[in-house]
Amino acid sequence: MGETICNCAGCGKQHPKVELAYRKSEIYPYRCKYYCMVCNQQKEKRDALKNVRVRVAKPSRASYLFKY
Repeated sequence: MGETICNCAGCGKQHPKVELAYRKSEIYPYRCKYYCMVCNQQKEKRDALKNVRVRVAKPSRASYLFKY
């Protein structure tokens, strides 16, 4: 039997299903997409940068006291 061919969710090219990585969607956790190795690495880098930005943007404590 032939290999199943699926489209990459990132670049849209066709690849054999064996070569694609299976990742859950960020918005809908029950929907999953297949990414080729190049798109998967790019997505991991973007997610890592996004996590660093979120950590830096949140202050750990308020720098002032509320006085009424």
